[in-house]
Amino acid sequence: MRSTVERLSPTRVRLDVEIPFEELKPELDQAVQVLAHHVRIPGFRPGKAPAQLIRARLGEDAILSQLLEEAVPARYSEAVAEAKLQPLGQPKFDLGEQKPVFGEPISFSAEVDVRPELEIPSFDTIEATVDSLAVSDEDVTERIDRLRQRFRELSPVKRKAKEGDVVTVDVVELVDGEAVEETKESDQPIDLGDPGTPKNLKEAVVGLKEGEKGNVEFETSAEDAQRSLELTVTAVKEVKLPELDEEFVQTASSHDTVAELLEATRKELEEERLRGRLNQIRERVVDALLAKIEPPIPEAVLSGRVRGQIAQLTQRTGLTPEQFEQFLQIQGKTLPELEEQFAEAAKRDLGLQLVLDAIADKEGLATAELEQVDDLRARAARYSGKKADEQRQQIEQYASMLEEVRRNQALRQVIDAAKITETDGAAVDVAELFSQAAPQSEDHSGHDHDHE
Repeated sequence: MRSTVERLSPTRVRLDVEIPFEELKPELDQAVQVLAHHVRIPGFRPGKAPAQLIRARLGEDAILSQLLEEAVPARYSEAVAEAKLQPLGQPKFDLGEQKPVFGEPISFSAEVDVRPELEIPSFDTIEATVDSLAVSDEDVTERIDRLRQRFRELSPVKRKAKEGDVVTVDVVELVDGEAVEETKESDQPIDLGDPGTPKNLKEAVVGLKEGEKGNVEFETSAEDAQRSLELTVTAVKEVKLPELDEEFVQTASSHDTVAELLEATRKELEEERLRGRLNQIRERVVDALLAKIEPPIPEAVLSGRVRGQIAQLTQRTGLTPEQFEQFLQIQGKTLPELEEQFAEAAKRDLGLQLVLDAIADKEGLATAELEQVDDLRARAARYSGKKADEQRQQIEQYASMLEEVRRNQALRQVIDAAKITETDGAAVDVAELFSQAAPQSEDHSGHDHDHE
């Protein structure tokens, strides 16, 4: 087999492969065996007829067609392994315009996205700044106010709704101005003080009194029916937080005095920041690393990942695509905005994978294991059937696990060498942090980079 590689862009290559026909005997035998189970020849059980009879009965074109199905993916995998390429997606095969001839060499080409070649800077040039562990009085007050919110009282008022209130509404969908009664829901709360409440819901009811109506419009094309939500305010309630006194402290916590609650809250925040420091270091080092390298991202791989994430999200909601778009609009978003949001996150994840893979290659991490995976892939590609598919799946699971371990090892090497300081300039002892959090970092190591 002869193969050549042409780089079309930093992230895409073209493989041209030519296979002498005599080298295709394993795939030819497999093709004949597959076809033998689909043709009945008098005097032979299915699958037992000689190859010469199968060829005579079905013709060379049928055998060639099946041969290509068997040979092209297998020899593509061999060519990829031989060229030491790292594909990032599925290949696009081209068998050419000339019809294959039985007994003649078979040629094909394949275009595929691959990992780009990256220039890795010295790790000690990476700098990151993390938050101080010190807790301010404002931080303590904010945490205690959250506790007070859990014990809040809601008092009905006869005025217009404003920021911070809780409003209850009757909701019904309108189609071309007509109410769809089966969609009606009564006394649904909208918390105008909750940052998580969709902006368009807040805008629809702020300034309304009990009995007044607001609308949330859906974006629709000119030929579609005009759809919206009609919100009728049934109550406006003012939020009253309990006083921060000993009675509240004894009701809402295990402490007896306000001073004890303040001290315990400060200590709790300090411990949280210490526990979260390792994750913040990882995130800040990753940001600095990606800012220095800025790897090219294959658009096809990025688009495919975003489409898959949107499809998974839609499936989890149990909604039709149209219902899902309406659901997004209630949340104050459109599908293109969600896709853009997913694309930003996916671009960062893919970029990080590419950088860490390049670092792992440069440092020679798990090289022998990777060669073993490539060998297993090449051998598994020669076979078809359920068992072969199961074997390939197991190989890819092992490869994915190995890649994750390599990436974590690569990032650890960068973190160990990077210059990490607090906002006030004090140096951070990363080795000590890893030592203190060893069991925790092992439990959570996969969460930082598991984007496969």
